[in-house]
Amino acid sequence: DIFCGFKIFHRSLQPLFQELQTTGWMFDAEFILRAMKHGARITEHPVTWTNNTNSRVRVAHLFHILRDCIRIKRMLT
Repeated sequence: DIFCGFKIFHRSLQPLFQELQTTGWMFDAEFILRAMKHGARITEHPVTWTNNTNSRVRVAHLFHILRDCIRIKRMLT
């Protein structure tokens, strides 16, 4: 789940944070796609996670999410 709030990044990927064009819900996807484009290896590791039941995507966010998806696709293709 790339939208899970728990991520660990290798120090060598730190410069990629300065390249990010999105800051909302899609920053995770943009960062991971940029990291993969730079040859980073993405791995998954199990963690114990407690879901925040107050965290919600509201209908108002959908426009921003769609806009960021289009922006990411244009930037990285």
